[in-house]
Amino acid sequence: MFLSFILLIGNFLNLQAQEDTFQIQKGNQLVYDVLFNGSAFEMKINLLALQPEMIFDWWLSIDATNSGTVRIPETALRRATSLYTKFDKGPKQLMNQSCMWLSEFAVNTGIENGEVVLRVNGEYRPYRFTGIETLVIYTSQGATSLECLKLKDEASRYEIWVLNDLDNLLIMKMQTDWSLQLKLVRENF
Repeated sequence: MFLSFILLIGNFLNLQAQEDTFQIQKGNQLVYDVLFNGSAFEMKINLLALQPEMIFDWWLSIDATNSGTVRIPETALRRATSLYTKFDKGPKQLMNQSCMWLSEFAVNTGIENGEVVLRVNGEYRPYRFTGIETLVIYTSQGATSLECLKLKDEASRYEIWVLNDLDNLLIMKMQTDWSLQLKLVRENF
């Protein structure tokens, strides 16, 4: 177990040092496949700002009137251990929560301690870092593979994949009581 943890940290640090040719940035539109209560649909997110606070518009293909804007302050991007996952209509100013991104604190704590306690869907659960996975997404340049840090809860029922980029800890894939997975990034929406 200790050896696999050391290998995970080594891989994480090595991947951070690699030069990336693709980055998710302001002006991108992220398209996720979502499965919720047996219904499959898309969620689209337009990135309006990434630094110092995160601002994005979102809407669901199943109901275009179900849309909103989320603002995540810099402090939440750094320290939040709770994820906002409801996506109620209208504007949301999050204070102690993050949404679609994990905080630096959550990832760093998980890497240093092997696990982090996160509040997801209203419940606190310990999540363990279980490795690095590759997720294929599509861009205007075609298919690209992105490295993700993988976290699982103790029962291995919930799973979160986060982009392996300390400057942009975007949730790429999540399986809880519902699921989502990034499939497409459009540039300059």
